[in-house]
Amino acid sequence: MPANAAAITWRSWVPGLEEGYNPQGLAVAGNSILVATYRSDSPDVRRGPCRVFRVDAATGATTGQVDVPPPCGHAGGLAVAGNGRLYV
Repeated sequence: MPANAAAITWRSWVPGLEEGYNPQGLAVAGNSILVATYRSDSPDVRRGPCRVFRVDAATGATTGQVDVPPPCGHAGGLAVAGNGRLYV
């Protein structure tokens, strides 16, 4: 139990960790939390395939994912635009 457990109101396992994806950015869109990740096969290489996961904010369940095409190699952040677009 973390020392500040009383301050934690919600938590969820980040999708993709078991497959080696490194979470880098978060954004909220409606009732979803979007997580930008990249996967590297080597601790010395901080680039690889990028993926964005969609997580239901109420349940923590993964509700979708999309692979970001190259040249993305390090999905370091996300921004939800007012025009319904997501910027990686």
